[in-house]
Amino acid sequence: MKAYEALRVAAKLSKVPLTDIGPRLGFHKSYVSTLISKGSTPRVDTLSAMAGAIGWELCLVPKGKVPKSGLKLD
Repeated sequence: MKAYEALRVAAKLSKVPLTDIGPRLGFHKSYVSTLISKGSTPRVDTLSAMAGAIGWELCLVPKGKVPKSGLKLD
């Protein structure tokens, strides 16, 4: 799945609206929606900060070892 698809899934699982992520990072509430609508791919540090804002974190795992609770990016 793409980075923003994973962010949507993680936000939904955390019961956090996407519009809450921007303000948690010091940006406007439309911050994430704007990035998604542009079709851009976030930098790793940006994606990590957005994930952290909803209680998730990025990590690297050996190929084929993604835990069932994880979200795999393409």
